[in-house]
Amino acid sequence: MRSVPALAAACATAAILAGCSNDTAGSGSAPELPAATTEATASEATAEQAADEPERNERGNIVKQLGEEAGFAGFGGQVGDDTNVLFAIDKVEVDPSCDQYGMAAESGRTLLLHVRVATGSSAETASMALGVLNPYSFSEIDANGVTHAAESGMCTDPNASITMQNFGPNQKYAGTLELIVPEANGSLILSSPGMEGGWEWDY
Repeated sequence: MRSVPALAAACATAAILAGCSNDTAGSGSAPELPAATTEATASEATAEQAADEPERNERGNIVKQLGEEAGFAGFGGQVGDDTNVLFAIDKVEVDPSCDQYGMAAESGRTLLLHVRVATGSSAETASMALGVLNPYSFSEIDANGVTHAAESGMCTDPNASITMQNFGPNQKYAGTLELIVPEANGSLILSSPGMEGGWEWDY
């Protein structure tokens, strides 16, 4: 049964960030993502890519490239301050090999996302990360322009999943997210309940 984690509701007033910026720094330095470990990073985000009002596509989403930094601010947070949560999707594996005890999807295609996350000084904002970065926050747009909600899979090692983390303040994480979607190629949308728009990647 499809179930969105309760933490997603906590994102109702969270602000989506285009990237990182130090122009409006708060009481400390903005968080920094851990170094990428995959070979498929398509772009490297820089501070120049950030904007207070990020450009959105016709669906209201911020378009990102694989490896490009994204993030969100919590209650009262601002772009680039030390409370932000930053993340990047570095690589999308299509139909990866299953773990020894894993179960392949009966239908659809399995996507394994390689994800990095960095939290800032706010424990409250850090706790929102699981509500945003989970399989049920994703959807896929297929070749015909139809949007399909993603489901969680059970093929790969669950211990590597980013959803196993208890996100705390001032920490860095790296892991995977396993999704089941109808098609092997398309556009991925990440949007959590209560957020205005979301992010979008072609893969």
